[in-house]
Amino acid sequence: AAILIGMSYSNGRNIVIMDDDLQHSPYDILKLYKKCTEGYDVCYGKFSNKKQHLWKRTGSRINGLVASLLGEKSFDLYLSPFKIIKSSITKNILSSSNFSAYVDALILAETSKITQIPLPHHERYSGKGNFNFYRSFKVFLDHILYYMPSAYSVIRLVGFFSVMVSSCIG
Repeated sequence: AAILIGMSYSNGRNIVIMDDDLQHSPYDILKLYKKCTEGYDVCYGKFSNKKQHLWKRTGSRINGLVASLLGEKSFDLYLSPFKIIKSSITKNILSSSNFSAYVDALILAETSKITQIPLPHHERYSGKGNFNFYRSFKVFLDHILYYMPSAYSVIRLVGFFSVMVSSCIG
């Protein structure tokens, strides 16, 4: 919700979303912007060597897999927290949003002109992250709930299949 509210106050032609711990370098914003000028609405930074705990990297992979299976994300797209978005896309997102949805899912629903570029991921500048396992799991659950219509379909299909198999075995 905080990101969506921040987007509502921005008035530039492009909006950058990034973490505040300097693991994403402000110097890389220009690289994201240049890639967007090639005809893309959104450009994500893709990090090959993330400077995070194993549980956080694993959770990120699971989150990406869920978005690919239940949503509109291709398997090769990394939904990075470091991205640049054209303001026309953010305006459309804000006009249709209830300020409680998963931002990347809103982006994926709004445009297919999405790309990513490789960028370095840096060590945290200072301090300690406040995103513990519990908060990360809550974000994962919010993500699942956002895709609930698809999730319900999968759950119904698995349930139906389980009943059929159980009946045959019985």
